[in-house]
Amino acid sequence: MTSGTQTLNSFADTRAVLERQARAHADAIHTHERRMQTIVQAQGELWKRMAAIHINANLELPAGVRKSMDGRHDKIEVKKTEVERIKTNLSSLKRMRAATAEQRANLAQGLERDHAVIKNRFEADPRIVDLRRRLASLTHALSEYDDKKQRAAAELAEKRGAYENDELFCYLRRRGYGTSTYSAWFPLTRLLEGALARATNFFEERNNYDLLVAVPDWAEERITALTPSREQADKEFAAIETEFFGELSDQKKALAAKDEELHEIDRSIDGENNAIAVANKFLSDAALAEDSELKRIVADFSAILSKKGFYDLKRLAAETKDPEDDQIVAKLQELMEELATLTKSVEAEKTELFVLERKVKSFEQVESHLRSNGWNGRDHTFNGVNSDTLSNQLSTDAFSAAVVIAMLTNAHEEPRRHDYGSSYGNSGGSSGYGGSSTSDYGSRSDDSPTYSTSDSYGGGDSGYTTSDSY
Repeated sequence: MTSGTQTLNSFADTRAVLERQARAHADAIHTHERRMQTIVQAQGELWKRMAAIHINANLELPAGVRKSMDGRHDKIEVKKTEVERIKTNLSSLKRMRAATAEQRANLAQGLERDHAVIKNRFEADPRIVDLRRRLASLTHALSEYDDKKQRAAAELAEKRGAYENDELFCYLRRRGYGTSTYSAWFPLTRLLEGALARATNFFEERNNYDLLVAVPDWAEERITALTPSREQADKEFAAIETEFFGELSDQKKALAAKDEELHEIDRSIDGENNAIAVANKFLSDAALAEDSELKRIVADFSAILSKKGFYDLKRLAAETKDPEDDQIVAKLQELMEELATLTKSVEAEKTELFVLERKVKSFEQVESHLRSNGWNGRDHTFNGVNSDTLSNQLSTDAFSAAVVIAMLTNAHEEPRRHDYGSSYGNSGGSSGYGGSSTSDYGSRSDDSPTYSTSDSYGGGDSGYTTSDSY
């Protein structure tokens, strides 16, 4: 007889052993597959290297490979011609830019010279002399008023809180004390408010507060009043400036046109430089055998070589004086044999892993059944079965999970409960338990084992029967 806890632990321990074995097989599979991936990559590099050796040796190549090599040669010749054409264009553009830059410099010198002459007459004009004096005075005045406004605003922000938080001052100010709006119905009120005003020096404080509030607005009014005069002076200055310097507008337009012409030439030069850089990169890659076209040809040829048997590869390797391709063939054969061995090992490991994973699921079914029925406690027992033996039989596929569950169900005994003053199926103040059970092992139509139990319990005037099938 074993407890529910012992039974569950027995199955769980065996399952843990199976899971460790499964992990070992999975790790072996991953190790073999990583090595297989490395072999495949190495084979690809060896095929490409062998193809490159035979292409460089200029041996008799397959028709498709030879056609691709001829096409690559034609493209290289086209690029060489393109480079020469671009160089010619660049030389022409550079000469054009030099001539345009000289014309632009002459225009700039002429404009600067004429501007200096006109500027002397402009500055000597009495209207400009008077306008500069007026503008200087207005600018100075506006600057001073703006400074006063900023200082007054800062002082108001700093001091107004002291006045507005003074309850007595605010009370007299709301009442309009000392103004024409002030009124008091009772002489005593007038008397008391007068005493309060004298005690708090109200009139002086009110004047200071009014001045504090008024100064920023006063400065803003002065700025507003002077702004039209400043704007008018600016307009007069601009009109006289146009009168003097307007004759230079054609020269300025011609200079701007030359600047745009230079920019356009520079953009063309940049485009040609980029084009020649691309073409030179292509030729450089071709010279180093690193261009994409040759890489594609090598890949195609390596694919052809990879389909040949090792006898043919050895024959091809013998056609060159380079010993490297002989070494490549030997290495490829070695890698191919290793890859075949690893493939067989992976298949064997996967078969073992599948079997172990199936067994682990069977144990999980048994453990889940024990837990879901609450049979894994110490107070539950299993009579007539050995949990270790069942666990071993399940792990060796002697029994299926369904059979083991059926055997555990049949052997399970509920915790014993103590009842007093009652009888079941007997009399005389004693307790009795009577029942019969039958079991039948059979086979389903699909040849899977079936286990059926039928139990009846009766006593007195009551009885019940259970029937389970797995």
